[in-house]
Amino acid sequence: MQKTNIHSKVILGMAFLLFFSCEKDAGTLGLDAIGEDPARAGVLSQFPVIAYSALEDSVLAVNPQHAIAGSYQDDVLGFSSSSFVTHLLLQSSQPDFGTDPQLDSVRMVLRYSGYYGDTNRPMSLQVRLLEEFMDPDADQAYYSSKQWKTGRLLGSSDPVRHRPMGIDTLLGGQQVSRIVFPLDTGFFKTAIFDELASGNPAFESNTAFIDYFNGIEVSSGGEDGCMLYFETFTGQSRIELYYHNTTDTSVFYLETDNSGTTANNFVHDYSTAAFDPALQDTAAGEPFTYVQAMGGVLTELHFPTLSTLVDSTFLITKAELVFHSEIGSDASGMWVPNQLLLLETGANDTGKVLIKDYRISASTGVGGNVLRGSFREKQYRFNITRHIFERLSEHNGQGTRLFLVAGSGASTANRVALNGNLHPRNPLTLDIYFTTKP
Repeated sequence: MQKTNIHSKVILGMAFLLFFSCEKDAGTLGLDAIGEDPARAGVLSQFPVIAYSALEDSVLAVNPQHAIAGSYQDDVLGFSSSSFVTHLLLQSSQPDFGTDPQLDSVRMVLRYSGYYGDTNRPMSLQVRLLEEFMDPDADQAYYSSKQWKTGRLLGSSDPVRHRPMGIDTLLGGQQVSRIVFPLDTGFFKTAIFDELASGNPAFESNTAFIDYFNGIEVSSGGEDGCMLYFETFTGQSRIELYYHNTTDTSVFYLETDNSGTTANNFVHDYSTAAFDPALQDTAAGEPFTYVQAMGGVLTELHFPTLSTLVDSTFLITKAELVFHSEIGSDASGMWVPNQLLLLETGANDTGKVLIKDYRISASTGVGGNVLRGSFREKQYRFNITRHIFERLSEHNGQGTRLFLVAGSGASTANRVALNGNLHPRNPLTLDIYFTTKP
């Protein structure tokens, strides 16, 4: 029997136009194409999806929302660690320390902005000198896999239980939580006080100072407890230089703020993980898949039989992906991501970009935020109707490959275990809502 290609393309085309030209609720898209004839509506549930885990490319890690330092050992995803590098800026250019200034002490001050993991395990922080230039104008240049060249240890904290959400001081009228520990006074005497006294032009502006002083790296001692988030935009994370001169005592700041650059660096070791990202079943899929921030692992999706809908008489009104997180996957402070994102391969098969559904009216939003149910159940839902329309109308259902990644992947450490397509109880589904004439 001859296939009804023209008829099916007309139906798909009508639905496609309706999808882009109006702001109807996604659950009623395409109904106007039916006219006044009676129609049947239903759901094609659990449409075949192949899902498995894969290593993610490194993520752009310049000026993240949170600078991250720490490490943890996770039963699910093995060992992960993070450090960050940051510029230090002069509190004021051409500083004047008075007559015969003497440096008394130096301390590192880091303002917490959050955490991920178990903060009850004592963990130390280390500060090292950055030994390579970090371009303050290279906003697109630094990725999370970059290994920065560092040198001299400038100081470290004692192993302590961190209190990121506590309050230890009143700063500028605001209650904040910080960690404070000493740095090498001799180094800063030579690098700052002696160089300023010698007439070094590096102190004439912050641009000149960045050329002279590359910055610092902050990392952990590797105690496998948690990831600590720090704020590096407002100058409240800084190095404080306490000094006296012949008439007074004072303090001068080398600050981190948004005029400089901060970049996160992430390292992962999956040798002790619950799965091997190199041995995933890409043909049949897996019972569980994983999504990890910090440029870790992602979930890759294929729709092997989507092309069977090309010549159907179904009028697709909505296509929704539904993921369920494995119960208990967020134990021990390892919270699941608040948001997951769906990407597709970019033009000319290069890179990954958000699927086009993210660009349409907010009334048909893609979703992807975690939905919390009873008995610790969590799920993520994605409206990918536009993506499915495009694959069917322009690509005959071929070449559909999506990537599920963590939102804010360069600024958070969250990860989640998801039920894959082979999960025995509650597998992921692609639910396709449709209408058709009787």
